[in-house]
Amino acid sequence: MQLESILRVVNVVLLFGVLLFITEPGIISSNFVLKSLFRLAALWILTFNILMLFIRHVVKNVTNSNLAKNISLLMFAVFLVLVLLESAFMFIPQSHGVGYTYGGRIWFQYYWHTNSLGYRDDDVQSGNVARKKVLIVGDSLTAGHGIKEPNDRFSGVLAKKVGNGYRVYNLGKGGADTTEEYDSLLQFPVSSDILILQYFGNDIEKAATRLGKRPHRFTPYEDLTPFSRLIICGSYFFNYLYWQFPHADIQPYFDSLISSYKDEIILTAHLGDLMKFVTYSRENNVPLLVVVFPFMLDQKSSMVFFEPVQKFFRSHDIPVINVADIVSELPMKERSVNVNDGHASPRVHSLTAEVIYRELRARNIIP
Repeated sequence: MQLESILRVVNVVLLFGVLLFITEPGIISSNFVLKSLFRLAALWILTFNILMLFIRHVVKNVTNSNLAKNISLLMFAVFLVLVLLESAFMFIPQSHGVGYTYGGRIWFQYYWHTNSLGYRDDDVQSGNVARKKVLIVGDSLTAGHGIKEPNDRFSGVLAKKVGNGYRVYNLGKGGADTTEEYDSLLQFPVSSDILILQYFGNDIEKAATRLGKRPHRFTPYEDLTPFSRLIICGSYFFNYLYWQFPHADIQPYFDSLISSYKDEIILTAHLGDLMKFVTYSRENNVPLLVVVFPFMLDQKSSMVFFEPVQKFFRSHDIPVINVADIVSELPMKERSVNVNDGHASPRVHSLTAEVIYRELRARNIIP
């Protein structure tokens, strides 16, 4: 029986190693469901082995005092509750602004589905040639990061408003900057009748990189000790709890973006990239509308890119919608998707679509 206990202890150690190895989504199998079931099975086999050790060495051990048994029973009960929580949180999604949390990766598995061109949209079909094409080019805000239902994005809401005479295409891609968005426009197999450019403060990245100023990368978990990092990064439940509180992992990145806008050389190069959209609009006789989104959780910092970008487009007679003006009266918790994700909420998307629609009608772009 002593050998049996030794083997169970060895199993417990090995299973802990397996659980740590397959904590992050994507390891073992690209199939999320299969991977999750595999980890769930390993977790409960581990629990069974610990239960057997507990019964043999605590419950059935007559040499243990009642106090020792009660303390051990309490510890095992806590462990069992944590196992149940861990089992549940392996399947609970919560989007994250950058997407590297476990809840954020689960969210992508559940809700992020793209077409053959890599966009979170229906596949491009020939359809009715009489329908006018509205192309919305942008980054993760256009793609709807954190928005479960694609129809709740401002592109989907706008499509409902303009009716069947129009087809609204969503060309949003997470992390895309101005140069990548322009390439997406040129490579898209459908030509636009109306073009909407969604702008955000990180669109200056490529211009900064070309001129030798690479933005700071995100630095998650830097505030953790090696032991606490093992706990937070080894558990879905504790990872979820950790990200319910603010952390400074994104701040250096935003600071580097702000300094890029204050650099005249970088800003000039970036405005040159934006000029390509203006030229495209003029040469193809396509109305262009620009929608500028702020940092939802820090609109004051957004002024550093609001002012030069709005000034640039308006100097070329391009209408600009400032989403900061739209959401200024909204409570902070209604502006973003959740406490971990600063992307615009469905409410903000809906309000933005309404303003876009009114602007298009006011300019007789849409009758």
